[in-house]
Parts: sequence; structure tokens; C-alpha cells
Amino acid sequence: MVGVKLWIAHPCSAPELDPIVQRAAELKAVIYQHTWFKVGGNDPGESTPHDLAQLAARHPDVPLICGHTGGDWERGLRAIRHLKNVYSDLAGSDPVAGYTEMAVRELGAMRILYGSDVGGRSFASQLAKVHGAHIPESARNLILGGNLKRLLLPILKAKGMKV
Repeated sequence: MVGVKLWIAHPCSAPELDPIVQRAAELKAVIYQHTWFKVGGNDPGESTPHDLAQLAARHPDVPLICGHTGGDWERGLRAIRHLKNVYSDLAGSDPVAGYTEMAVRELGAMRILYGSDVGGRSFASQLAKVHGAHIPESARNLILGGNLKRLLLPILKAKGMKV
């Protein structure tokens, strides 16, 4: 194990999740939180980027990944931009022009991760968000793997893996 995915059980803003976050942090595990904004309201226990922002504020030294950036990425990016320990995951939404550029502008390239969400989207559509974006090549390299490698290095090293 190198990470924990939190999905739908309790909104991640619930204090009951604090022990999970603390234990994952002790292990240097990456924490990925599914987030979504649903027009008709989220499922019971489903988190939004606002919920993740509350969790991140309680754990400012723990890196957290905002899965799907809430689907409504403009709102999602605005919800997390002030929290330096929260990363945006580009997976899951349609490959709309401007998404990656806004993420780079709001968060900086070092806080953005490529994701495929391959069960619901094609690799091509998700890669197009990065390859079609008007961003520097250095930002593209960070998004497509450099940032995830940096996040995983502590736990991989703790497990004795050479990277």
C-alpha cells in the first residue's frame, strides 16, 4: 500500500476521518479523496472540494488529493486554491478547454496531477486535457508524473524502494 482512497461513507469534513488521515500521514501514505458537486445534491456521505478544504485546514502538513476536483472544476479549484497541501486531480470531467490552464494559474503546476478515471473516461480524452493545454512543457511534465512521483517518494523510500 502506498496510499488511501477515501470515497463515500462520511463527508471528509467529518472529524471521524481525522484518525485515518493521521495514520496515513504517519505511514507517509498519499491520501486521495473523491470529490464531486452534483447538481441535484451529492449522495449521502459524498464529499465536495469544500469538505476536503475543511479536512485540509485541520491537517495543514498532510498532502491531500482532491479527486476529480469536484467535477465542476472551476468551483473545485476555487475551493482548494488557498490550501497549499491540496492537489488537484484532473480526472473525471470532460476535456474542456481551459481546465488545465486555470488549474495551473490558480494552484501552480506543482499542485496538479494527471488522472485518467479510466472506468468512466478514455485515456485519450483525459490526456488531451494536458497535451492540448497551453502551458509550458515543464508544467506538463510535472502534471503527467513529476508531481505524483514527488508525493510517493516518502512512502516508497520508507518501504526501502529505490526510485
